[in-house]
Amino acid sequence: MHENRLEDESLPWVQVSIQVSQPAEEGLANLLFELEAGGLISQGDQASGVCLTAYFPSDNHLPSKLQAVAHYLTALAGLGIDPGPTQIQLLPWRESGEAERWKDFFKPLLLGRRLVIKPTWEDYLLDPSEVIIEIDPGRAFGTGRHPSTALCLRFLERWVRGGEGVLDLGTGSGILAIAAAKLGARLVKALEVDAESARIARQNFELNRVEGKGEVCGTSLASLADETFEIVVANLTLEEILPTLSLLGPHLAPRKGILFLSGILRKEMDELRVTWEAAHLAMVELEFQGEWLGVGLKARG
Repeated sequence: MHENRLEDESLPWVQVSIQVSQPAEEGLANLLFELEAGGLISQGDQASGVCLTAYFPSDNHLPSKLQAVAHYLTALAGLGIDPGPTQIQLLPWRESGEAERWKDFFKPLLLGRRLVIKPTWEDYLLDPSEVIIEIDPGRAFGTGRHPSTALCLRFLERWVRGGEGVLDLGTGSGILAIAAAKLGARLVKALEVDAESARIARQNFELNRVEGKGEVCGTSLASLADETFEIVVANLTLEEILPTLSLLGPHLAPRKGILFLSGILRKEMDELRVTWEAAHLAMVELEFQGEWLGVGLKARG
């Protein structure tokens, strides 16, 4: 694997081009969105391979993001996927105005029947039935374009009917909490232990004018004492979810409470099932998107 060094680290944005085989495209694209790529272009075909081009800010987070991509490509062989002759290239933008070019790839996105996710710079003619959420891509996870986030948003559209208390565990950008508030939740509590992500989530609450309906708490689940919620949503990795499941049951409102988990791969389903059954939870719904799944759970009995 060959990596070109960034020639001028003072440039605000870089173009990252990654050459992979076609079978590796979907998973890599998901990872790039998870790393908050500012736009993504796919060029190529099954015969010649695919070049994915993503846009990232040239900040102190860039090296770790590139390392995550490199580790992912190395691990593909262990998953039975041949990544092909991979190559990562960094190309700094030199022309004035090109640092804004990545914005062309973030357009309004309709999820479900009426949730529209849009960046602040895009105009959108709102249908009266639609709900607008304004989120700009940045350093906190959650722009609606990753499948795990999309699964959670569609779940909220199905289950928030008005007046519910909602807990968003690991809120990131705050997108799920904001969606719940705009769909009619009575109260939304968003937990985020990462200080920078919590700060961004609070800004997004203000941007979407939902700060009166909820709060972003820079604390863990242990801070909730005996609070209960009709809806709990957690878009986390399996490693984060497994030790948390037994603690979430007591925070589900009796009889009504439902927990939705995402950030889970299809291949992790069996391991997750063992843990939710041990936590006395039962599956009430299941949805797939590509290699990702989302599962709705309720307390048994």
